Amino acid sequence: MKFKKGNTLLEILLAASIFFFFSGAFIAYSNFLINSLKKVDNEYTETYMLSFINNSRQYCRKEKKDGDIQFDILNDTVYFIQNDKIIDTFHFPKDFKLVSVSSSNNRNYIHMDEKGYIGDACTIKYMDKDKEIHRITISVGSSYVEIK
Repeated sequence: MKFKKGNTLLEILLAASIFFFFSGAFIAYSNFLINSLKKVDNEYTETYMLSFINNSRQYCRKEKKDGDIQFDILNDTVYFIQNDKIIDTFHFPKDFKLVSVSSSNNRNYIHMDEKGYIGDACTIKYMDKDKEIHRITISVGSSYVEIK
């Protein structure tokens, strides 16, 4: 009886091709997963900021008092403040950076009156994990907020 001492070239090539096929599929799937997670982080931040602004406006209407959304650029944090009391706080996700708040009055806060109207137009800029800049624009005296 004769025993086989090794694998043939065909068997080795077949095993290698199967290995490379599954490796390629795994790499493609992991890239898809990474890109999906980045998209979720960006959408979460945009949606939460819009909700934060709208909830602050609603709170001013409900309480019939003025309020301010203040931006702490050094700590990547946003505060809703009414009568020197912090009502709500939003921290940007890890590796996101609050870049600037551009308004006509050059302040790092947005003032809302007791009806929830915003008196100054402004643009909030933040940077995501990939260093891409995102903008949230707020129009004067309206409830219009746009994400760019």
